[in-house]
Amino acid sequence: MMAVNVSDKPGVALTGQLLAETREELNRADGKAAMLFAIFGIGFGAVLAGIIAGDWQPADLAAGAEVVWWFGAVAATVALVAVSAAIWPRLDSDHASGRVTYFSHVVGYRSRDALREAIGCQAGSDGERPLEQLQAISGIVMTKYRLVRAGLVLYGIGAVACAIAVLVS
Repeated sequence: MMAVNVSDKPGVALTGQLLAETREELNRADGKAAMLFAIFGIGFGAVLAGIIAGDWQPADLAAGAEVVWWFGAVAATVALVAVSAAIWPRLDSDHASGRVTYFSHVVGYRSRDALREAIGCQAGSDGERPLEQLQAISGIVMTKYRLVRAGLVLYGIGAVACAIAVLVS
């Protein structure tokens, strides 16, 4: 297998294209997570409104059905946590002592002089920056999609369990 040299024009073009596509995918992942967060919030709000109004309580269900309902409620709550983690901003600036590749690294420098020096040292070898960005953003996208997937599965389990509990009771 032939390795692509990222400093060659085809390598630079391919890296740039992959980086642009990965940023688009990051936006899609964020959009999906935000939409699920809103939908899950509506579901939680409806159930909580009924409980707070006193119209319905999980204790109104038959004993076995109540256990199934609570299982579903816990699964749905964990789903909301997973989706919340997917939309939680990544603000890691631990790498500020090295290369400056994105905004969080900039914030990690305590002085403008230290930042200027880091950028000056890096300016001559900027061919690695797109690769670092591609790798970092790809990791973020994968994490977001895993959390969205976990949220969907858990919410589905929770919704089915709660529906079964209500229907059999």
